[in-house]
Amino acid sequence: MALNIDKERFEHLINNSMFVTAYEFLLSEFEKTPEKTEIVALSKVLSSKVRRECMDLAMSKATECAPKTYELEALLKLVIRLNGETMYG
Repeated sequence: MALNIDKERFEHLINNSMFVTAYEFLLSEFEKTPEKTEIVALSKVLSSKVRRECMDLAMSKATECAPKTYELEALLKLVIRLNGETMYG
């Protein structure tokens, strides 16, 4: 069963670091459809991007990035609830 997910919009969101909006988009789609396979696959793309951003911020050790790091970590925890991953992938 093919889903009618706007993948172009999703890709635009993650490529422009609009991670919260991308998560909200996936969550909306997740709630609308009984077939979750494609949404879970897209959520893994999102979790990978968010995880990478968290790691980059943590490695920079810049104190001004700390709030953003915590926000992204919280978002990552929400995303992995959709796809069953762990914090480390």
